[in-house]
Amino acid sequence: MGYSFYAYSKARFLETDGPGKHHPNEVLHILLEYEEDRFLLDGQLEGVYQVTGEEKDFNMCFGNYNTWRTIMFKILDKISLANSQTAWDDAGEDGIFHAMIHLCTYGVIIGPVTSKKLAGDFKNYRSTIEELVNNDQEVREVIEGEIAEEREEYPQQPEMAMDQAVEEKRQYFMEYYDYFCELFTLSSNDGFMRMS
Repeated sequence: MGYSFYAYSKARFLETDGPGKHHPNEVLHILLEYEEDRFLLDGQLEGVYQVTGEEKDFNMCFGNYNTWRTIMFKILDKISLANSQTAWDDAGEDGIFHAMIHLCTYGVIIGPVTSKKLAGDFKNYRSTIEELVNNDQEVREVIEGEIAEEREEYPQQPEMAMDQAVEEKRQYFMEYYDYFCELFTLSSNDGFMRMS
């Protein structure tokens, strides 16, 4: 079990979705799960869209996503680019990655303007974040803490040496980072990104 992330580009609005309507497979239904997330649609309407561009997706198990976000949260706090509490509480802030931190909510849909901002954040801060993931002692301590929690939760799993486990988490972190960058770059082209 886990989260699925879907990105779509060039989504053309067709109509407001009505009950019992049937649409062909090539359309995208944009319906909000939570009314408070409406601002993430960037003014786009709820309803039926035809996707005329590309589609991409990837999946993460719940544990990997939560670990990724915990590490990301520490990095944002560490480099003082976002106030930690604000990042968690208000995705509408202008600081980097705010909407990404907010994405823990199942069913969130992000429109093209917010996607473009996030794609820019992922591209502009990649080298800084990779440097911190690989070399910062406080970030390493967060990674080690996540590994220790996993070992407690799954004691039957064979344990690798801590240095090896940390290196594996670092690699996964940057792989997921790059996946998110790809998705937001795609959805910034008149599309949407959604998590389900």
